Amino acid sequence: MSPLNDALAALRQEKANLGGQLTRVNKAIDALTDAPAKKTKKKAIKKKTIAQQKRKPMSAEAKKALSARMTKYWAARRKAAGRNLNPLHVHR
Repeated sequence: MSPLNDALAALRQEKANLGGQLTRVNKAIDALTDAPAKKTKKKAIKKKTIAQQKRKPMSAEAKKALSARMTKYWAARRKAAGRNLNPLHVHR
C-alpha cells in the first residue's frame, strides 16, 4: 500500500474508534440526566422552494399584461443586439 492509503486506513480506524467512544459518552450522559444527550448529527432544515410555495393564480388580465411587457422587453433586447430574431424574417 502507498503511504496515502495507509494514512486513510488509519484515519478510518480512528473515526470508528471515536464513534464508539461518542456513543458510550452519550449513553452515560443519558443515564445521569433526565434529558437525552444531544445528537452529534444535525437534521437539515427543509426550506420550501419557490415552486413548492403556494402562489395566487394569475388572472387573464394579468397574463395579458405580462405578455405585453415581455414582448416589449424582448423587442428592446433584439433591437439593442442589432438583429431581428423573428423566425419569419429572412436574412440576405
